[in-house]
Amino acid sequence: MADTITFSPRTIYDSSGKLEGVILDYHEYRALLRLLAERVDWEDLPDHLQDAIDNMLADDAEAEDASPIPLSSIISDFDLD
Repeated sequence: MADTITFSPRTIYDSSGKLEGVILDYHEYRALLRLLAERVDWEDLPDHLQDAIDNMLADDAEAEDASPIPLSSIISDFDLD
């Protein structure tokens, strides 16, 4: 992923001109979540963003073509003695 955000979010202002929010399309939203996941301490993220990142990563894992690896196989690769 690029180090900078390359999209231009649309902005929402209230009647006094104060910035209230931004509008992102789906790809921009996923790019923002990936940026947050890479650059921000997990504990500093609010719960709703942690959930959104978890869901994105789960969607990515489900979309992979590879078959799952049994946990017992992964554990046996480590020397735990």
